[in-house]
Amino acid sequence: MNATAAVFQGVGRPFDIAIRPLHRPAGGEVLVEVVACTLCGSDLHSIHGRRSVPTPSVLGHEIIGRILDFGPDAGRLDAAGLTLASGDRVTWAIVASCGGCISCRRGLPQKCERGFKYGHEPMSPGRELSGGLADHCLLVPGTAIFRVPDGLSDATACPASCATATVAAAIEAAGPLEGRKVLVIGTGMLGVTAAAWTRVLGASDVIACDPNEERLASAAEFGATRSASPSRLAEVVTQATEGRGVDVALDFSGSPDAIEAALPLI
Repeated sequence: MNATAAVFQGVGRPFDIAIRPLHRPAGGEVLVEVVACTLCGSDLHSIHGRRSVPTPSVLGHEIIGRILDFGPDAGRLDAAGLTLASGDRVTWAIVASCGGCISCRRGLPQKCERGFKYGHEPMSPGRELSGGLADHCLLVPGTAIFRVPDGLSDATACPASCATATVAAAIEAAGPLEGRKVLVIGTGMLGVTAAAWTRVLGASDVIACDPNEERLASAAEFGATRSASPSRLAEVVTQATEGRGVDVALDFSGSPDAIEAALPLI
């Protein structure tokens, strides 16, 4: 049996379609069939040269798959303690971690000193299938696997390990949001997710800020109660809060100017 992957060869070069023999997983490995993979903004940065990645490599890290086979030493419980079996639909953490380095001991497995990062690793013997732009992916030991609930669609679950997790961390840091007024700057995938999540958690007002009108419209569909271009942000926040400022500001634009504009409005 063979596996097929779209291989990134470098900026400005076409992807190669590679066919490799598909072997049974060894040790603590788990073999999954890729069901879906969304393209993250960082994938596009890699393709266009704004982010450096080793080549050749298989990009894609927001992945949903179905378990095909377990290595003889692979665990049969997911990270939440649920039983895993062949055929289960799963997603997994972007970084497989060692569990023993200083980052892992401090609760930051995504910064593991010996981590293996899906969708970011060079192709190497036995590790050719490590990204989502392939029909199979081999999960290495130390990967936190999560069984996907049956009621959750592939499209909803696919970004869970990156975009959704990023927003979850920001919202966890923000604290309770019930009755709060929240500013969300940057309404791409992260900002739209944040608009929906903060409203579900009871935010009384969610002000979305973005220079792109289409993105602002998407944020409104997902829960934002007000919209503002950067030039009107101070005006809209002042009106929405009667001059008091927002309780929480979440920036997903990555722009220093956006952060400087937000600080006086909190």
